[in-house]
Amino acid sequence: MKSPSDIASPNASTGLRGAEALSAHQRERRRVLGLMAASAALAGAGCSAPDERYLVPYAVGPEQLLPGVPVLYATALAERGYAIGALVETNDGRPTKVEGNPRHPASLGSTTPQMQAAVLQLWDPARSSVLLNRGQIGLWPQLQTAIELQRDALERSAGAGLHILMRPSTSPLLVSQLDRIRQRYPRMQIAVYDPLACDSQPAGAQLAFGRALEPIYHFDRARVVVALDADFLQGQAGSVRYARDLISQRIPDRGADMSRVYAVESTPGLIGALADHRLSARPDQIEALAYRLASAFAIAAPAAPAQSPAARWEQALLEDLRAHRGACLVIPGDGMPPAVHALAYALNEQLGTPGMTHAYLEPLGYAPTSGSGSLASLRRLTEAGRAGAVQLLLIIDGNPVYDAPADLQFASALAGIPQSLHLSAYVDETSAACSWHIPATHPFEQWGDVRAYDGTASLIQPLIAPIYGGHSAHELLELLTPLQASDAHTQLQALWRSRAGTDFDEQWRGWLRAGLIDGTSASAASARLQLAQLPPPQFTRPAEAQPLAATPTAAAASAPAGRAVQLIFAADQSVRDGQWSNNAWLQELPRSMSKLTWGNAAYVSPRTAAALGVQAGDEIWLEQNQGSGAARQLRVGVWVLPQQPDECITLPLGYGRTGAGPVGDGVGFDAYPLRLAAAPWYGQAQARRAGTRWSPALTQRDQSLHGRNEL
Repeated sequence: MKSPSDIASPNASTGLRGAEALSAHQRERRRVLGLMAASAALAGAGCSAPDERYLVPYAVGPEQLLPGVPVLYATALAERGYAIGALVETNDGRPTKVEGNPRHPASLGSTTPQMQAAVLQLWDPARSSVLLNRGQIGLWPQLQTAIELQRDALERSAGAGLHILMRPSTSPLLVSQLDRIRQRYPRMQIAVYDPLACDSQPAGAQLAFGRALEPIYHFDRARVVVALDADFLQGQAGSVRYARDLISQRIPDRGADMSRVYAVESTPGLIGALADHRLSARPDQIEALAYRLASAFAIAAPAAPAQSPAARWEQALLEDLRAHRGACLVIPGDGMPPAVHALAYALNEQLGTPGMTHAYLEPLGYAPTSGSGSLASLRRLTEAGRAGAVQLLLIIDGNPVYDAPADLQFASALAGIPQSLHLSAYVDETSAACSWHIPATHPFEQWGDVRAYDGTASLIQPLIAPIYGGHSAHELLELLTPLQASDAHTQLQALWRSRAGTDFDEQWRGWLRAGLIDGTSASAASARLQLAQLPPPQFTRPAEAQPLAATPTAAAASAPAGRAVQLIFAADQSVRDGQWSNNAWLQELPRSMSKLTWGNAAYVSPRTAAALGVQAGDEIWLEQNQGSGAARQLRVGVWVLPQQPDECITLPLGYGRTGAGPVGDGVGFDAYPLRLAAAPWYGQAQARRAGTRWSPALTQRDQSLHGRNEL
């Protein structure tokens, strides 16, 4: 694990009085801040372009360009495949700032931290700038030739052996390309994998309605909101809009009309901080609560009652739900099993009003070839690769070598595939394991389209020529259909021309100005509740090695025994699943509850820390038996977090990278090796004290003057 002090070694004195009192960590943090400032300064620096004609200074500048006067362009950025409308400010043709698009339904003028950081990602000098063939610099024509050599065999076999692995996408253009490729290669296979995907959601809809549906919530119409380990304010489709709608109903001036939020959390988060009533609980306790709520409204079989003080909390919740029938929302968390999602949908149908507080849409994202679920499609691809059934693999974005569940052993399967291509903005862990690496364009450098959480389509337009000569997913896919090849702009116009009215050119210009295509929101799907017999509760409480103590005993402090704990995997608030690891601005952004920066920590409750004989800044060993006698150990730094449930340890994902770039490499620990396909959000492990310490970067501590008060 690596702290900011390991990123670079300073060789110059600060020259300030009292500087000798600065710790090595503080001196290095200044270096880190310098790196971040250098990245931001790139926005004002000159850049190269593939066409040298662009380097000639203006003799007569364009009419719409005035030196020093910024120009705003409407576009969209995708988070986990769904659009959030954006207005990007450019200065002299260089993108410098991102704001939300007030007209876009998923934005309404707001943004996420990742959208703000997209400008730094654009100018990141660590982005890939060359095409690589087995580690050696290659050329685009060489890649075309390599695919042509495979094409004849693929056509004879109708595409058997051709596989595509991609992240979730709602792009109509990408879907049309994949459909066209499938017509040419009907036996090809497509896998869609997202390490943060919620496979329980479609499975829960299948239990509740007999088919996969996507829920859409109207928080501005709800009076009572119940979050079952759900973090719907960040990282989800519609999170920006949901946050605005929820806050609009929680203005104190509304008095008794102000909505109430009940949050049950296994890790303290923004929902719990916002909630009127919060309950800290283990995952098995949250699952049991969902069954009790459903039992109280005759949706499920009677369940065992809760124990005090949770019983009083639940009783108050039940009374509030009964008093506000027709204006309630129950939101299940991503990690909850399918049965909890099904119960939440059933509760919404009974306590809310379909079309009022919630609705359901047909799935907006591109679905895998067969079966359901992100992990299921990745498992099929891995098994096919290990069996020698994959001849050509195209990996579009994503980093499965780093973030695939450990028990799938994706990297070993990838090594046996003859030709593998990876389109990525960085030469990351997956690029290093593939035959070919293709530098990817930034969203500000390409044409495309994407749909929002409610189905509204937006156009993605380039604001600058590709700085590093990258290629888009549309360009890569066109190599499979060379006779119909055309640039993304031509394809995009052809697609939407077929769906537009008579005056397409005028409509096209209007769409680009507005940042969205009016009238494309999805219609609500008819959903009839048909909840059948539910499976029994999935989670079990971890067995205790010894009773938890409020303070560490002498035995625990000297030689603590291994203790069974529940592992909770969570997306990091800043770097998410790891794709933003090389962004210094996001690394510096303090986490809301812990105020940690530059790295992750294992969050434990005060009682669990006492039982393990550790405190904040200590390290522990986590050991997990992964079957077949294999065990994996991971040493992690501890951070004591109040309101964390006992016997649970939360491990943020996205760190411990080896292919992120100079800013993100080696920062924090990698929790993915303990993540298994059967339980991607929760796991079991044995924890024991390591006897070593780590140096966290914490905003509260770094606000002091470090002994320079006299200056």
